Amino acid sequence: MPGFEYYIIYGNEKEGVTSKDYEKFGKAVEKHGLKLVFRGGPFGVSEGSVMLLKGPITGFEKLFQDSETFSLFPITNNRTVSVYTM
Repeated sequence: MPGFEYYIIYGNEKEGVTSKDYEKFGKAVEKHGLKLVFRGGPFGVSEGSVMLLKGPITGFEKLFQDSETFSLFPITNNRTVSVYTM
């Protein structure tokens, strides 16, 4: 079914973030129907970190409304590319 399904998030990691912080965030976003597909270091952009979330647009919107889950967000000063699949 067509719609927004992937969210590529670029930004800079918060001070002291570890792999365990990403694991914790990945588990927390599941309650919104999202999955942390991967994280890494992007090439060709000024930001130092990237992660890919997959799920419905309603789940992505709820992520930003849920202060408890959003506080676990490992990336600051971010920008997002929302991918519409057909």
